[in-house]
Amino acid sequence: MGQRGLRDDVPINLGDTYKEEALVLRNKLLLFRFRNRSKRLPTESLVDRTIEPRLNQIFVPLLTIIDDEAARADLQDLARQYNRELIADRGMDTEAQVLEVIRDLAETYGSRIAIKDVTRVFGERYGLEYDRKVSTRWIGYVVRRRLLLATHKSHGTFVITPRSCRSSTACTRSTESARRATTTSTPTRPMVSYSGDLGTSGT
Repeated sequence: MGQRGLRDDVPINLGDTYKEEALVLRNKLLLFRFRNRSKRLPTESLVDRTIEPRLNQIFVPLLTIIDDEAARADLQDLARQYNRELIADRGMDTEAQVLEVIRDLAETYGSRIAIKDVTRVFGERYGLEYDRKVSTRWIGYVVRRRLLLATHKSHGTFVITPRSCRSSTACTRSTESARRATTTSTPTRPMVSYSGDLGTSGT
């Protein structure tokens, strides 16, 4: 952001005609929907079971009104790429959230941070954001495999090895790095061109 100069054809401030132009565009889109409302209906064959339901809700109506097979294939590839990016971003968010919990627990419990406590606090804070159950096994996997923090068993409970994350400051730095990676590592999305007016069918 802020790495490129201003374009001559894009005004910094919207002119007085903006509202009128926006109204004309909305009317054109609405007219397109009225004219094509009964011509095309989303079909089950266009649903991609490998991507998230919300993405299917967005892309299937668009795929329905595209006749060109090459353009349709390009749009399906774009949907799959969006899905991969969502999964990657969500993974980074999970790591950052777990690190935040570990940091906060370190301030309370010191060097003895139990995986079950991380699981409990994580579930209380972020459990509603996930479709899956927040279990100690899953959190333990994130801690050991994704965050590369060592754990050991103490009095029948798995705890994070103190030297793995010696202080809340170290956890804070790791959390900030994970947050930055979420916003900077997303690959550039390809530009896909289509001929004709796609309108807003299905939205």
